[in-house]
Amino acid sequence: MQESSIVEHINGNPNERRQALGFLYSSDQYKKPVLSFLNKKNVPQEDQLTIWTDVVLKFSTLVINGKYQHQNKMLSFLLNLANFISLNYFRDKKRHIQVEAMDEVHEQIASSQNFIYSSGLNNAFKLIMQKMDNTCQKILSLWAQGYSMKEIMDKNQLPSVSSTRKRKHVCMKKLLSFVESRKDVYNQLLEYYNDRP
Repeated sequence: MQESSIVEHINGNPNERRQALGFLYSSDQYKKPVLSFLNKKNVPQEDQLTIWTDVVLKFSTLVINGKYQHQNKMLSFLLNLANFISLNYFRDKKRHIQVEAMDEVHEQIASSQNFIYSSGLNNAFKLIMQKMDNTCQKILSLWAQGYSMKEIMDKNQLPSVSSTRKRKHVCMKKLLSFVESRKDVYNQLLEYYNDRP
């Protein structure tokens, strides 16, 4: 099937579209270069076919909406789509890893509240918390005590739950930055978490 025929069939009836997409998806002429490109971009093998599927579907959508105007340059267009989708893939993956890491740190800090109050780290944490503004001190203290975002919002007169959550995230980043700057506290926390059963 030629490029012009693929585009024509995608714009055709549902059976023609299915035939064209099936051909495009399985055609080594297009699939291999895109998978090779994704491999060079260090996309894991198990995600390459998913991204290739997304490329084919996105291409189909662009053709149907009249956004594909690159006759005789379909492979280049598909590679550009693959690049765009892979960038989003890495951005989402990075965001997912950061969220997981932040959730783990949040969990650890919240679960270690009793540890902090009952250990020699108490003074160090008081010092670190004093470096933070009053709102951050209140938000983190309430959050560590198990208050919901709505309750924290009400107690701090913040405009919305979403802005409260964002503010808590910013405060957590500040707290973590302060903890990391205090190597003694950082090392003691690491020691504590590594010794837990």
